[in-house]
Amino acid sequence: MPLTNTMPLSIRTAPVSTSMSLAATTLEADVRRRVLRIQSLTIAWMTVEAVVSLGAAWRARSPSLLAFGGDSAVELLSASAVIWRFRSAALKHRPNGLPPG
Repeated sequence: MPLTNTMPLSIRTAPVSTSMSLAATTLEADVRRRVLRIQSLTIAWMTVEAVVSLGAAWRARSPSLLAFGGDSAVELLSASAVIWRFRSAALKHRPNGLPPG
């Protein structure tokens, strides 16, 4: 039977089960964990990249290495903002609002 606007609302809307909402919550938590893991690796990599390139730029007096190191520093700040955003979202979704541990 096709869903039309002439049907009562109780027939047109499908009931949402608690298992579906539990699955969505589990999926959100899994995605949040993955994002935090990837961003942690990104921050570690960008930190090493920025330190090495800025150090090499200082020793070689190279403007191009300085620009590369500056770009790495900007990417580091961007990754920090993403991880901050997802950590604050994770704290909002915890029942007591406290960090895990």
